[in-house]
Amino acid sequence: MNNADTLKQNRGLADFLGLFMLPGIGEIRFRKLLENFGTAEAVFEASEEDILQTGYIGARQANTIKKGYDNQIIDSLFATLEKEEIKIVNFQDADYPRNLKNIYDCPPILFYRGDISRLNMPSVAIVGSRKASGYGKSMSRKITQELVEAGFAIISGFARGIDTIAHKTAVENGGFTAAVMGCGLDRIYPPENKDLFGQLCEKGCLISEFFPGTPPVGGNFPKRNRVLSGLSHGVAVIEAAYRSGALSTARHALEQGRGVFAVPGPADSPYSDGTNNLIKSGAKLTTCAQDIIEELHNQIDIPLVSKSEKKTMEKLSGQQKQIYECLDSTGLHVDKIAKKVESDIPNVLNNLLEMELMGYIRALPGQRYARV
Repeated sequence: MNNADTLKQNRGLADFLGLFMLPGIGEIRFRKLLENFGTAEAVFEASEEDILQTGYIGARQANTIKKGYDNQIIDSLFATLEKEEIKIVNFQDADYPRNLKNIYDCPPILFYRGDISRLNMPSVAIVGSRKASGYGKSMSRKITQELVEAGFAIISGFARGIDTIAHKTAVENGGFTAAVMGCGLDRIYPPENKDLFGQLCEKGCLISEFFPGTPPVGGNFPKRNRVLSGLSHGVAVIEAAYRSGALSTARHALEQGRGVFAVPGPADSPYSDGTNNLIKSGAKLTTCAQDIIEELHNQIDIPLVSKSEKKTMEKLSGQQKQIYECLDSTGLHVDKIAKKVESDIPNVLNNLLEMELMGYIRALPGQRYARV
């Protein structure tokens, strides 16, 4: 297929990429041009005067736009995408992940490998130290497995340590996981994750806003952290030093209105300084996936009780299961419990007593009851 045929078949995408790649345009001007003209093709067809009248494009940029883009560069990019089996989606496409589209600075373009459609399912980002301790590794496996069992997708950054453990645990437990990369998708970084990279191509998803050929330089990772949190309904920080990329992801989550969860760690461990300070600042103290589920279940279509807990509930009667499902770790008054399960208080109290003796719940002062 020659250049003319390629551009004819991919005209809309070619114009989108061509405009985005023009020198001096940048993401902000690019977004505003599309808001004003609707499509990249319409931008190129507009007169220089119309472009200048937008008020945010100077004479130099307008002249650059009217000169157009280099077809050979776009054609070369298409060839690379085909060779590397990389797909592309832009923020005007229906396939663009819904959560990410809702943040104010979502990437105009995403490159991906794997199944991007599953990024619209309930998801939690799990992040943490590259130099994970034994405790951090154990908590990453535990929380990831529980979240997968509850039906969540796992989002992480493919880095060494906590990120890699989260991805691998999700795969091992039959869950869906997506990696947000800090380089082009024709690169595998870190290189020791080559097998995991292949597994995510087949059973998960790899995502990057960086063009093929982009190396994993330091400045890329803080930028990608907003995508990591933006794709998710909440961010769980397993282990993090006082200054770390994981805390950057947590800050982005707060700005985006996402839940932030932090696993407490030993007070004398430098790799717990970040998580312990997050808890002091208002992040939810998290020791299991249920802490996350309880916080998020009203926002998304996910059951309050995880699959692993359902197995342990087999000993409970029908109404006892209803009672357990309406409780959380903070406690609920018996009157409210009775209303929720639509039963009289004496019957509910009898069931609560049995459940307490069985070790499912605990009684709190003031006729309140909570999960153990």
